[in-house]
Amino acid sequence: MRMSNTVQQIGQIDFQGNIVPMNWFKHIKTDAGLPDSIGVMLLSDIIYWYRPVEVRDEATGKVVGYRTKFKEDKLQRSYDQFAEQFGFSKNQVRRAIKRLEEAGLITIELRDIVTKTGLRLNNVMYVEPVAEKIKEITCSKTEEEKVDNNLTLSTPMDKFVDTLPTNLSTPLCKNVDTNTETSTETTTESKLASEADPVDKLNEPEKQIADEPKEDDYFSQFIDLYQKEIGLLSPTVYSEAESFINQGIDPQLLIVALQIALEAYDTGKNTARRWAYMKGIIRSWQTAGILTFDAYWEREGVQRYGTV
Repeated sequence: MRMSNTVQQIGQIDFQGNIVPMNWFKHIKTDAGLPDSIGVMLLSDIIYWYRPVEVRDEATGKVVGYRTKFKEDKLQRSYDQFAEQFGFSKNQVRRAIKRLEEAGLITIELRDIVTKTGLRLNNVMYVEPVAEKIKEITCSKTEEEKVDNNLTLSTPMDKFVDTLPTNLSTPLCKNVDTNTETSTETTTESKLASEADPVDKLNEPEKQIADEPKEDDYFSQFIDLYQKEIGLLSPTVYSEAESFINQGIDPQLLIVALQIALEAYDTGKNTARRWAYMKGIIRSWQTAGILTFDAYWEREGVQRYGTV
């Protein structure tokens, strides 16, 4: 197939900067369980700074080593710096950073430092990604997703990275080296599956159902999130929220409404952090016949957060 002019022109552009693996949108979520686009953007920037820079020999052009992009042992960043860079509010950044930290994707360290001019600064934030967790959410793909259709699984990926030293040429995602390893694993898994107890197979649907969050779990999450972000949950709010559930509203939608309210507040709508604002959102869903999370996602979620 002939390559189009557009593809050729795009191929000539030297793209630089942050990389956002699409897998992240499946793993990095808001408290409402939706894709955390702010957290993804912040993490991509953090990872950019931690990607090593090649050092090449001027005479031969060969890679002779690597260096970091920042001067200290960890990357120093503030909420204000992130907010200014991406156009988010400081509160949006603070919450997203907290979610990334709670997910184990980054660590935050607050230090007291003294600048070159002798100025003493307290609680300066340093951020560092957790490499194993980043690898986990980036590489949790099927074999088809890991390897380009034009390559075979028997082709070592490091064949195409001839400028990297051995310790960095190993593919980040494992199990993409040979067909032998894949077929062996598949055979073993099939054998184990065939030898499984028939009773266990019959119980599998029950196990899956048991692992799914229950309505009470989502309601408890709503209460926890409300009290963390808004304040003490009054008996009136509790009663009205429970009434929505009794009317058929999916408890997960309470979390979504709260998340939307917080986002609206961050963009300057001061009345959004009130239960009345959230009630208005939920009632609009009732009027539109949106009673479940799936219905919300189909009608509004995709438009708001995009597809994943």
